[in-house]
Amino acid sequence: MSGLQGESTLSDDEKRSEAQRHVTYLRQLTGLMAEYERKFVERLANDFDTYGNRVNISNKQLFWLRDLVVKY
Repeated sequence: MSGLQGESTLSDDEKRSEAQRHVTYLRQLTGLMAEYERKFVERLANDFDTYGNRVNISNKQLFWLRDLVVKY
């Protein structure tokens, strides 16, 4: 795995569950975000609404969501 993406000890289900919690929180704050951040959160929110537990979350996506939670 690339050092840029980082590594996670979480299972796919744990990553998805954490990401979904972050997206639920962040989608209330999209008005404060830069356009690229807003689009990222809205796309993931739509994916969760459409596909639920079939959404695959990468380490990079999870780390970005964590950064956004800290920022907002």
